[in-house]
Amino acid sequence: MYMWLEWIVGRIGKGYGLWLLGLFLVSACEAQYMDVYQESQIEQFTVERADGEILILTITPILETAYFCSGVKAVESDDQIKVSVVRCRLNAECSVDAVAMPDPLNAGSYKVTLPDKGKLIKLIFGAEASLMRP
Repeated sequence: MYMWLEWIVGRIGKGYGLWLLGLFLVSACEAQYMDVYQESQIEQFTVERADGEILILTITPILETAYFCSGVKAVESDDQIKVSVVRCRLNAECSVDAVAMPDPLNAGSYKVTLPDKGKLIKLIFGAEASLMRP
């Protein structure tokens, strides 16, 4: 099972082989800092229109100890805006198009504002999607 590791250690020496293995493992962990919430991980998602020019998304993900909702990724097309809710590891920075702010009135909920362009909001959960209208 670990023949490839033995081969690397034998070729470049014990110290370098273990260093390369550690680098590989750290790199694999870095990729896990950001993810997209799946439908089963979102307890509530609502869209409200405010002031005619702003949409307020209210997101309540499941409570987790190692991840939080950092915001959303939004991709606009002709008739809709595809929104993915970003699940980010604690103490990590995840790239988002709109930042989520904790809702002071509802513990565990987040508010995200987007410009209202009169388009459908399509919530993306990996390969699945759900349409919403404000």
